[in-house]
Amino acid sequence: MKKLILLVLFAAFTFQVNASVIIRSNLVAYSDDATIVQADPVIDIEKEEKSISKAIANIKASLEQTESVKKTIMTIPNSVVTQTKSAIVGDAKTNTKEIIMEAQPIVEVEKEQKDHETFVVLKTEKGDVKIKLYMDKAPITAGNFLDLAKKKFYNGLSFHRLIAGFMVQGGCPLGTGTGNYVDPETKQPRYIKHESHPELKHDKEGVVAMARTSDPDTASSQFFIDLGPQPFLNAGGADPYGYAVFGQVVDGMSVVHKIMKENIAPYAGSDGSSNPVKILTVEVIE
Repeated sequence: MKKLILLVLFAAFTFQVNASVIIRSNLVAYSDDATIVQADPVIDIEKEEKSISKAIANIKASLEQTESVKKTIMTIPNSVVTQTKSAIVGDAKTNTKEIIMEAQPIVEVEKEQKDHETFVVLKTEKGDVKIKLYMDKAPITAGNFLDLAKKKFYNGLSFHRLIAGFMVQGGCPLGTGTGNYVDPETKQPRYIKHESHPELKHDKEGVVAMARTSDPDTASSQFFIDLGPQPFLNAGGADPYGYAVFGQVVDGMSVVHKIMKENIAPYAGSDGSSNPVKILTVEVIE
């Protein structure tokens, strides 16, 4: 009987962890629909054990079918909120319609091995911000950003999320923090595979990294610029994977600080903007 009780507890634990992923912050909660499997009563312990094993297998099979649906809201665990007073999470609010997209298979941008430096210049309403892209150390992530810049995807988009002492975030086509790059031909959002490099860390101001959901392979177009060292965003900090670094501001960090300093929040405690600064164009220097 003790063995049966342990099996039941294990089944309940597996169901809770895999079927009810809830990540809460002061703004967002992320959850999946629960799957309930009810086993028929059995007479002896052996049949009960088989029934529980079957229920666990059914739950896992059901969850595998639902993993293709990704919520395009960037999230981070509660424990990080207490360390930073805020977190990189989606900018969804009570009256904001949540955008949910069916994800196509993860698309890896072709890795480009560069023997020379690559830069992009964000020409904003407050001035220019020059970013060095780490094409050699982060070819997938930097390659994705470079591709979108060449497509003029970022032209006209704004910095929609700003947190003093933490970061400024942009690259959302909807301006709400819930949008991704959607391929105009396939009509599907592009998600890139998470990558990391031991030399790329959130160790100083001006570090440029990708925003994503709790799934490490859901970065698309949204990016953020650190306003100072943010070591909890490295692998093993906020989560096991960390947030992929792909560039560094080499000129114009004063412009980034100006964007933050002159931002007007729509209401007290909001990390949104009533006067969002636009990226006018992006110049690529290769």
